[in-house]
Amino acid sequence: MEQKPRIAILPSPGMGHLVPFIEFAKLLVLHHNFHITCIIPVFGSPSKAMKEVLEALPTSIDNVFLPPVNSEGLESLPLGVQIAVTMTRSLPS
Repeated sequence: MEQKPRIAILPSPGMGHLVPFIEFAKLLVLHHNFHITCIIPVFGSPSKAMKEVLEALPTSIDNVFLPPVNSEGLESLPLGVQIAVTMTRSLPS
């Protein structure tokens, strides 16, 4: 049996970024028969809403949460900077 092509997607932290990426992933699965892994960075623990969205995904879309990062000292920074720092801290060096 031929394996499906696999791709990984990495949205920025937050539901506002996750939902459009998930919708895009669904289209790739439907129209191009991809298998997708969604790599998700989070501020602290994943929210209940985020877990519910991910649990409802088709089996061709997997998800992996990156370890939560220490957000100490980020609160005073602009949101865009918080996201960039979180992404950087989430990924291996």
